Amino acid sequence: MFQKPVLAHDERHLTMIKRIVLVIVFLIVLTGILAGIKSLQIRRMIATGEKAEPPPETVTTAVAHSESWGSQLTAVGSLVAVQGVTVSAEVNGKVAHLAFESGGMVQAGAVLLSRIPIRKRPSSAEPRRVGRWQSLISSAMPIFSPEPDFTAGL
Repeated sequence: MFQKPVLAHDERHLTMIKRIVLVIVFLIVLTGILAGIKSLQIRRMIATGEKAEPPPETVTTAVAHSESWGSQLTAVGSLVAVQGVTVSAEVNGKVAHLAFESGGMVQAGAVLLSRIPIRKRPSSAEPRRVGRWQSLISSAMPIFSPEPDFTAGL
């Protein structure tokens, strides 16, 4: 009966090439349109940015008036001494008398405390050492004399 005419191989190939070319042309035109629109948008933004001015600065004002200030200010804080001294016992004994008040001034060479010596029995392992210190322990000499006060003029 009726047979469909068979297209030649060249005709099918030519039809396929036409379709591909049309799609490529369409994509190129579409890309050109989108690039043109974006280019116009960017140019407008640049022009607007060149004309733009920064916003004015916010300024706060206050009325100035004179006031008298007190000569003292109460505050909470911590103090650290520039110079200090650590008193430690180099010999055994009890403190009998303190010759100074806490936080007070002392003179260079002044006796700060006197002590009551505690006698220790010498052990057989250290006979020389105890004997050497025994003369110091038995004496009632003061054990500390301060160095000159370097902070007196501060």
